Amino acid sequence: MSKQTEMKYREFGSTGIKVSAIGVGGWHLGLKHVDERLAVKLVRSAIDRGMTFMDNCWDYNEGASETRMGKALSDGYRDKVFLMTKIDGRTKKEATRQLDESILAQVIGTWFREAGIIVRRNGCTGDKYIGDAVMAVWTHSAGGPKAAEIHGILQALSEIQVLTSSLHQQFPLPAPIRIGAGINTGLSMMGNTGGQDSPDFSPLGDNVNAAFRLETATKKSGLDIALGRMTFECLGKDPEAQQCFEKRAVELKGYEQAVEAWLTSFTRLDEFLRSRVQG
Repeated sequence: MSKQTEMKYREFGSTGIKVSAIGVGGWHLGLKHVDERLAVKLVRSAIDRGMTFMDNCWDYNEGASETRMGKALSDGYRDKVFLMTKIDGRTKKEATRQLDESILAQVIGTWFREAGIIVRRNGCTGDKYIGDAVMAVWTHSAGGPKAAEIHGILQALSEIQVLTSSLHQQFPLPAPIRIGAGINTGLSMMGNTGGQDSPDFSPLGDNVNAAFRLETATKKSGLDIALGRMTFECLGKDPEAQQCFEKRAVELKGYEQAVEAWLTSFTRLDEFLRSRVQG
């Protein structure tokens, strides 16, 4: 099958959503003798040929099947499919335990999908899912990003926070989910961490690593967002930015000395963004 038009689609139950008559199951993707690059290629090739129904289970091959399918659905592929997971508990106790973990998987899947849409809508040129994090990349001219471009990135963060704070209303979670974010600006290299048949290009380098470390620093700071020096300097001498962000020296893992960062909360960020619109 080489053309998407050759695939047949049917309505999935009472959802009103049409999915491909043929789907991709996840069991075989995590088998030990199946290379991860091959698993990713199988899923993406199926989607490219019109398959939109993906089926998996949280404990197939001790979670490896869902992990590999998750990697295959990065780079925009998640938006093209209907993804289903299931439990396989045979007793009430086991089913209850798996149901809790299944709900968590649904929460993470929803968050990844919607966050990916948000960052791309706000100018992101590439996004990846790493563990429980989204890495989003914005590319700029050689002269560096303008203040308006940083405003767009901050707007994406604000929208992701709105999304995140609503998840406990969609799913039976005990409390709202809290997120943090680190933004860093600088040169990085594009490296292929995949293989010849399944390339997986990612930005690499100290500036990328620093962004992750800045996010980690928010957990101890009591605030939500941390900007690196160059990112903050891109905002210029805007007095509103000076009031919104608080300069601190933060300890970053892997760095011998504390580095300067500019931190704020989502509440103060929203006030800053509103002032930009009103101005």
